[in-house]
Amino acid sequence: MAKTTVLGVEGNQCFYASDGKCIASLKGLSDALENMHDNTYFHHANDSRNDFANWVHDVLQDTELAAKLKEAKDRKSAQIAVLKRIIGLMKEIAG
Repeated sequence: MAKTTVLGVEGNQCFYASDGKCIASLKGLSDALENMHDNTYFHHANDSRNDFANWVHDVLQDTELAAKLKEAKDRKSAQIAVLKRIIGLMKEIAG
């Protein structure tokens, strides 16, 4: 749902990173990826799991971005995928 993805979520649907940050939107995810320590990123995204992709897929219901996040090799490439998705969604909304 693009509307939910752009507007964000509330409460127990937020993504709680291991560094204590609560992420509630794609903008919040982009900001968090920019500023988080690599150890925090790799805690959530590694060979055995990708919590960011799972949250984007399951909570924000954005399968397109979730697939991109699964392909991301580091937090910068994940952030770029999120920023590209935000731009694409804004273009859709602008019509």
